[in-house]
Amino acid sequence: MGMFDHIYCEIPLPDGFTGKMQTKDFDCLFATLLIRADGRLMIEDCEWEDVPLEERPNPEFPLLGARRAINKRWRDLDFHGDFRFCGAREPGGQWHEYGVRFTHGALESIHVIEEAYPPLTVSAELKAVPMTATDEIGTEAGSMIAEPREGLTLGRKLDSILTALPADRRRIVESRAVELITEAMRELSI
Repeated sequence: MGMFDHIYCEIPLPDGFTGKMQTKDFDCLFATLLIRADGRLMIEDCEWEDVPLEERPNPEFPLLGARRAINKRWRDLDFHGDFRFCGAREPGGQWHEYGVRFTHGALESIHVIEEAYPPLTVSAELKAVPMTATDEIGTEAGSMIAEPREGLTLGRKLDSILTALPADRRRIVESRAVELITEAMRELSI
């Protein structure tokens, strides 16, 4: 799974898909983006407040749900460039991926990408990395990207790292990543 941003599209997609979608081509901090019906790309801005401990969803992980968004509003990104987004109606379902182009803030095109997310190839070096102690996660993380491709965004690189981990270790790393991001957001007051 990895980190990503949510994206919604008010414009009908070329293949008629209407499920949940995400992109890894922005900051990958679980932001919400919207392609409005008028062809503008918007991002949901908000302010944050601390959630009292007794209101947090899981006492075992007190950092999860430690902040909540208030005063939500949409901001026009005036985006210029290309990005990809994708989704599936259900876990393990058919994957839909799209390329989109904005020119000086206005939507120019949306097209289906036929071969969505080719499978990652894991190098022999990566397969030989011992996967035993959770305290080794940080030192191993740098070697987790197998055959890095040029032009990958931070979110796609992180997804490559997480995909290379066994499922039990992936959950540990994802949980720690959420904790670190929450901590950093608190320090930066965002």
